[in-house]
Amino acid sequence: MPAQAKAIILGDALLLALASIVVDYASLLARKTGWHVVNADVPGNTTANGLERLPAILAVDHIDLLIIALGGNDFIQHLPLIFHSWPK
Repeated sequence: MPAQAKAIILGDALLLALASIVVDYASLLARKTGWHVVNADVPGNTTANGLERLPAILAVDHIDLLIIALGGNDFIQHLPLIFHSWPK
């Protein structure tokens, strides 16, 4: 990856909440790699919500790495698994 890579974290904020107790993982990743890291976590998002936001996130001018951390809220809410191909 280039030294000035751009990474986006797409998540449901559960990892953000857990990690904030110890360390801000987006800042840690940026500090350790020198990358520009954007935290696109949204509290309460389900996997379906994250997939709805994905096209707008991918429309950003240039992304070298996309980290997807979804599914925690689906588990907590006892939602069924989502199986499908993306894009439709």
